[in-house]
Amino acid sequence: MALERMNEALEALARGGDRDDTLAGALQAIRDSTKVLAALDETSCWRVAGSLDAIFMTLADTRRMDAVRSVAEALATAGLEDPGVRLWLVQALIDQGQPALGLLAVRGLPPVTPPRGGADDEIRRASYLEGIRHGLEGRILKDLAVERGRGSEAGRLAASGAIEAYLRCGEERLGVDRAKARANARWAATNALSLRCWMGGMSPDDIDRGAVGILDIVEVEGTVPDRWDSAAAFEASLVRGDEGEATRYLERFLAAQPSAFELGGTLRQLNGILRSSDDRSDALTRKFADRVRLALLETPGGGFDVTAEGFDSLGAALRMRDRCAEAAYGSDVVTAEFLDGLLGKRAGVCRIDRGTYGSILATGFVVRGRDLDRTGRLPDEAMILTCSHAVASVGYHRRGYANILPGNAQVRFTSQPGSPTTDVFEVWHSPPDALDVTLLRIAHPALRDAARAWALDIDIDRYRDAEAAEVTEGGGRGHHFPRTTYVIGHPLGCEGVRFSLANNALLGYGRPPGFDASGWVLRYRTHTEMGSSGSPVLDGDQLKVVGLHHQGDVYTDLPGWPPIGMANEAVCLRSIAEAIRSGTLNGAIA
Repeated sequence: MALERMNEALEALARGGDRDDTLAGALQAIRDSTKVLAALDETSCWRVAGSLDAIFMTLADTRRMDAVRSVAEALATAGLEDPGVRLWLVQALIDQGQPALGLLAVRGLPPVTPPRGGADDEIRRASYLEGIRHGLEGRILKDLAVERGRGSEAGRLAASGAIEAYLRCGEERLGVDRAKARANARWAATNALSLRCWMGGMSPDDIDRGAVGILDIVEVEGTVPDRWDSAAAFEASLVRGDEGEATRYLERFLAAQPSAFELGGTLRQLNGILRSSDDRSDALTRKFADRVRLALLETPGGGFDVTAEGFDSLGAALRMRDRCAEAAYGSDVVTAEFLDGLLGKRAGVCRIDRGTYGSILATGFVVRGRDLDRTGRLPDEAMILTCSHAVASVGYHRRGYANILPGNAQVRFTSQPGSPTTDVFEVWHSPPDALDVTLLRIAHPALRDAARAWALDIDIDRYRDAEAAEVTEGGGRGHHFPRTTYVIGHPLGCEGVRFSLANNALLGYGRPPGFDASGWVLRYRTHTEMGSSGSPVLDGDQLKVVGLHHQGDVYTDLPGWPPIGMANEAVCLRSIAEAIRSGTLNGAIA
């Protein structure tokens, strides 16, 4: 019965996506099944895990990698010793920006073998998983190669390791399952060819032969090409320099309605290993990447972060689709002028790291002191807001991570020429279990003066009282509120500022039970990652900061709103301003 309840809860999670509060229920059902899972013999363990493969795939297709990781970790903790579950955990680690952990995990796995006396389907699954094991190692090394650059020895070593892993992947499953063996060979050959072209040194004839070999796999007589066939043929045509065929195969791939997970993989290839040092080829790759981005915006679970440089190419993609420089983001339609306004906000967003040690902590943003406190307690100068679980004068531990003292933090304005860096002093903070906010003063006077021009406009009157919470959408009674939110930050510690544009619905706001007595929060779908804490949350109509992003979780407790499920949360600027007015400021502003 426990396993039946677990399967039902996991199926509900897969069906419900992130609309319902299902993740917490699924994790509890797994915990309730611990005794049963731990007692399974090898064959039973394989059968139970095999039945979960489709659930993991459904979650991944909608890019619910947070749920993939949580479920995989819970199953492993509960005693389900299965290589497939561990490989899904590796996949989640990669997608969540932790490739080093993923590489350690995948290299720590022994070769996948079926249970003794396994049936044909178990033998096929073992061979399939062994191919995936090599393929995931190849993907991690490929990403590391792109990160380190083709001109570096480390980049070339990583690329060579990736090619070897993909070739081992291509050797799996042959003669076991013809369809999967063909898919495996196609996947391995495409990545190996793209990596060799990226490294350089291949003659045009060698490139042409490699591409034709992939097309021969795709266009096998008597088979119906699937969307991955089209994706592989697109990449082969692109490295071959055949724009017409690449366009034809890409449109065929998109017409097959690939999932957000599949589109994300293609976009990753275009942004990474398929980028060329040749100007013409690189321009072509960028054009195709923008076409895939547009498809992602129209796909459930789709979304991506846009760099400042990416706005120009995205505008070109919009024109390519004859949309008159307009596109649907989330539930709103925005103009090119709106995107220009959003782009301008990057100047006041900063990256916070651990200084000498360099580990990335969070994001912060510049505000004017007088905008936060109209009583005059704060000076009319540039100050920085971030989360106290990242930086505070008191040590805190939250979700396994420790913050640092302001004296050990460095703030970098990566959108400014030369990426100026400054030390900071704390002016005030509210603990993580209260508002989770820290107000910092810029230590360098010259940079402090310059940063006044970078300060973001804020709105501390939005969401001001109970009457203002009576909204027309989500269960209220007539107060206008923006339907979307935008987040600007440094997710995963990325060097440049990122803009989260898709799946950005505002889900609700109010004071949840157990939160700080004066605290109001916003909840939204807008994409964030580790390192986004402290990012400004902008409203969707005036592009003013209305909140400070501080966490994501499974939520059910916002009064007056339906259960939200997985979402992100910001502390309202209104609550922060009120707490600062009534709080004790330290000597950093003297």
